[in-house]
Amino acid sequence: MKNSRSFFLKIATLLLAVLMTAAAASACTPKKTTGKIDKKTETGLLDIGETFTFGRYEQNNDPEAKEEIEWLVIDREDGKALVISVAGLDAVQYNEKGGDTTWETSTARKWLNETFISEAFTQEEAKAILTTTVSGDANSKTKVEGGNDTSDKIFLLSIDEVEMYMDANERKASPTAYAIANGAQASTSKTAYCWWFLRTPGSSTSFVAYVDVNGFISTNGALTQVINNTVRPAFWIDVKAFKVIWDELHKTPTPAPSATPAPEENETATPEEFETVVPDVTEAP
Repeated sequence: MKNSRSFFLKIATLLLAVLMTAAAASACTPKKTTGKIDKKTETGLLDIGETFTFGRYEQNNDPEAKEEIEWLVIDREDGKALVISVAGLDAVQYNEKGGDTTWETSTARKWLNETFISEAFTQEEAKAILTTTVSGDANSKTKVEGGNDTSDKIFLLSIDEVEMYMDANERKASPTAYAIANGAQASTSKTAYCWWFLRTPGSSTSFVAYVDVNGFISTNGALTQVINNTVRPAFWIDVKAFKVIWDELHKTPTPAPSATPAPEENETATPEEFETVVPDVTEAP
């Protein structure tokens, strides 16, 4: 009996030691809380996780002037960077007529590559945005096909891309005042977040996937003609072309050389400017 108790006591002591060691190791190991895009690259310009301003678009719903658009870098390949708007910029229907729609035939695609690009960017800025082959990704959950690939400058992310580049917390976005004025809905939490469209079809081609206010992806999606979701435009930008534009916008003006002022008419000349005349003195006889 004593041997049995001694055996179980040794086992319990050993288990307790193992648990304490594991707890100590856990306490000493820092917990990784960073998201997918918080993995800075070290190129010095447009690194992953970096935000920057580029182009201008109405955001505060005051028509007097457009505001600079803030973008987030989510990927980097060679000399180009993939960016997405930080905010839900506007409320645009994925397809205004509803019904069966793919990215290729959507209203959102036409709006982004015609209306938005011309309103948000100068011609020089638009040249820095690369034309990209945008894949017609199928919905891997619902098995609905996404249609043909397209060639676009600006696009919406797909389900696969969002899952690859951003975690749920990083997907949260706030709508602009202008987007809300145009029909976008926002959460009633302390920080207002919005729903935003993806380009992947949902449960059928009459539905389109979206990200909700909690950063979760709805793979079944919403009807393509809904009017309360926002758009977060995305595009690949040429880094060198962007740097040229950025440097030009932020260069310090060279001051003009100052000319030496001419002397005033009443200005007294220095003695050196006069000729010294020695009087002709005649000796007395």
